[in-house]
Amino acid sequence: MNSRVFPGPHHAGATTRWDYVRIEIIPTPGIVDRVAVTFPAHTDITVTCLPQHGITPTVQTAIELAGRDFTAVPHLAARQVGSEAVLHDSLDAFAEAGIRTLFIVGGDGRGTGGPYADGGELLEAVRAHSGAFYELGVAGYPEGHPHFDVAEGIDLLRRKQVLADFAVTQMCFTPDTLVAYLGALRAEGVALPIWLGVPGRVRLHRLLAVAARIGVGASLSFARKGSTRQLLRGGHFDSDAFIARVEAETDQPERFFSGLHFYSFNDLDSVKLR
Repeated sequence: MNSRVFPGPHHAGATTRWDYVRIEIIPTPGIVDRVAVTFPAHTDITVTCLPQHGITPTVQTAIELAGRDFTAVPHLAARQVGSEAVLHDSLDAFAEAGIRTLFIVGGDGRGTGGPYADGGELLEAVRAHSGAFYELGVAGYPEGHPHFDVAEGIDLLRRKQVLADFAVTQMCFTPDTLVAYLGALRAEGVALPIWLGVPGRVRLHRLLAVAARIGVGASLSFARKGSTRQLLRGGHFDSDAFIARVEAETDQPERFFSGLHFYSFNDLDSVKLR
């Protein structure tokens, strides 16, 4: 599969990969209205899928965003898809709404007991049903995942790239760790285009809570104490400084990055489009 970039109006005249932006939100009540008054139409908005929510809010929010002229990118979490029929109905609904890009993950939590044990199985099922209709993204984990370490995660990506179009790095707060991970991807034969996952200018207390929940608390703790502490300024994460550090420390960054994927945690003002 070949990755495509879907620029919104804020990308008009884009000259670098950093001009391509996606913003991740959580599907909570009222979030679509908030997005509509914060960002221009056609902005790329990705909609996460959390275990406590299931996929229904994600599906509904993505379709509503698409209906309001945003480029919606729903997440599908394998452990939250209850049946093959649920998957097929969701894919058909996305197609009818004009959605063309999906993000496929394994998901956290115990799941629904459905037929898909992990992101790889769900990726195969989506391709089997929809062929090349959708551009499909997968996750890269610079610090590993509760179910696998960094090396195992890289091996998973290498196998998934046959069916996937791009990868998004999951949250990591230390540029050195992220840069080393990117180098390891290429060294191990992972050629997928990469969207650099970055928190927005989110308040520190919110980052601490999220980092502890998703297993990157050690990275954030190091950022608070180590040489990267300048990334935490005025009680906020300095995403611009983080991006600059990653770019400066990456050999030929144009080989790696397709754009920026901002984690907003629904603090929409934390993301400023250029």
